[in-house]
Amino acid sequence: MNARRRTAPIALALLVAIGLAAGVFSRIDLHTDMVDFLPQGRTPTTRFMLEELRSGAAATLILIGLEGAPAGSLAEASRAMTDTLDRSGLFAFVNNGARMDEAAAGFLFDHRYLLSPATTAEAFSTAALHGDFASLLENLASSASPLVERYGLADPPGAFPALLRGAAGDSPVHLRQGVWFAGDRDRALIVAKTHAAGVDVNAQRHVRNTIEAAFAQARPEGARLLLAGPAIFTLEAALAIRADLRLIGIVSTILIVALLVWRFRSPWVIAAIAVPIVLSIAAATLAVQLVYGFVHGVTLGFGLTMLGVSVDYPVLLIGHRRIGEALPGTLRRIGKTLALTVVAGVLGLTGMLFSRFPGLSQLGLFSAVGLAVAALATRFVLGPLVVAADIAPASTGAPDWLLRLEGLRRRRAWFLLPAAAALLYLLAIGGPRWERELARLSPVPGTEQALDAELRGEVGAPDVGQLLVVS
Repeated sequence: MNARRRTAPIALALLVAIGLAAGVFSRIDLHTDMVDFLPQGRTPTTRFMLEELRSGAAATLILIGLEGAPAGSLAEASRAMTDTLDRSGLFAFVNNGARMDEAAAGFLFDHRYLLSPATTAEAFSTAALHGDFASLLENLASSASPLVERYGLADPPGAFPALLRGAAGDSPVHLRQGVWFAGDRDRALIVAKTHAAGVDVNAQRHVRNTIEAAFAQARPEGARLLLAGPAIFTLEAALAIRADLRLIGIVSTILIVALLVWRFRSPWVIAAIAVPIVLSIAAATLAVQLVYGFVHGVTLGFGLTMLGVSVDYPVLLIGHRRIGEALPGTLRRIGKTLALTVVAGVLGLTGMLFSRFPGLSQLGLFSAVGLAVAALATRFVLGPLVVAADIAPASTGAPDWLLRLEGLRRRRAWFLLPAAAALLYLLAIGGPRWERELARLSPVPGTEQALDAELRGEVGAPDVGQLLVVS
């Protein structure tokens, strides 16, 4: 009963800390759009370029391929998917070659004489126009009469058809059964452009789910769905990063908890250590919300990982406390070391506050505030709780294996040999081989990048690796 009374304040403090954190997280505006993590641009030109990189035509383009079934089935699936996606309202356009956007066709037709290579002085000569009108009369009696009535009579020189042929150029796309196919295989092709920015992760996840649902609805037997494009890459990268962060968080938490349980032999120590950690997370999140008006998901994910350093503060306090010792006695031994550690950590992160990248400055504020609050909570909240519960390490002496390991310090010069061998090896091969290809940093697998290049070549889409701005 006495032990329960001593540990009750720890349980109460942990519940209060969890309640505060829950209250903060229920009030924050959490963003996952990568746009909010990127710089805004300092000049109109840079702002325009950044906007194009985020939500321009290249960034929002999705390339869709259908293969693995007979051409007729793929064509039917292509038409069904195009209709479904067009009705979803998520896309600025969806095109499989079966139709041209009315607005685009109208614009091109209205400006045909300015854009068409067929616009020459000779095209408007008496002889040329006489021949054009004769061809129109013949075509009016053919099955092409609807097109002739719509476009031909207003365009005798044929500037509009010449413009369309020039725009197609040497496109590798083949029109089969009314839809686009790759030139060398049975692969139906669809090009779509989303309304949402390419870096809006949640929106692009909804887009991909919609595409997969449309494919499942129209799927011919044995067919496979292929997706590529910058928006797909952004989504895949975000999901991969989140999975890695989740795995790192789970593994690190298990290892830390196992170490603390082995060292202190008490679940109440884990509860006590959690108090300043939870309070620091709540305070850091609230600070970012108040300063920036929102909290980015990347800031929260990486910030929580960086705040793992703050676990050292309560461990340092509890690990150096002696049974029955008052708080001032423990602080006399570790107070200066603890303060120096906190100040160094906070100052090291302060520089990130001045970054032009909103995401980095958010991360700097989150981490700096979190470390400072963790230290203050360790001193003024955890300290009295630990003294009241009389928590201290279960063992007062070092184990034998640790003493034997400590004895190796007398032979520490031998540990220079591996470092010397590594240095000689680097000198022998001419130094380290630096990786200068930024694509190697991408979490997107090489197979996905190769698929993007393949679909892009088949549909004739431009390379999005280069941006040209003319002002």
